[in-house]
Amino acid sequence: MANNIQKNSNVARIKAFRGGDFFYKWLDFIKPLHALTNLEMKVLSLILAKRQELIMVVKDDRIINNLLRSSGVRKEIRDELGMTATQFNILYGKLKKVGVINEYGLVGKYIPNVESDSSEYRLILNFEINEKADESVPS
Repeated sequence: MANNIQKNSNVARIKAFRGGDFFYKWLDFIKPLHALTNLEMKVLSLILAKRQELIMVVKDDRIINNLLRSSGVRKEIRDELGMTATQFNILYGKLKKVGVINEYGLVGKYIPNVESDSSEYRLILNFEINEKADESVPS
């Protein structure tokens, strides 16, 4: 099995700065799982970065999700992006509409399981390769 892992794998290194840059690159990499625009990914990357800051001091996910929806945090993200409240609210609404945010907060599959003090993050992709000819490459 170990030999099979070495033969059937590739390693690529992606450099990122801690915070929004890492989360933006994460969202860009998992783009096949969502249909977000670059601006929506910028907003979400800053929400994820703020979440990462909060989990260092708050351990309750419910409280973290409430804080992320608070006017203070939303204003902080808007200011960093140079957006008006209306622009931000429209983008936030789109994140809800596409299922990235639900009534409880951020949907788990969009949150990388990375510890705050980690200097690297590994994402493992498992491609299931089928033999059926009718499962061709999408157009």
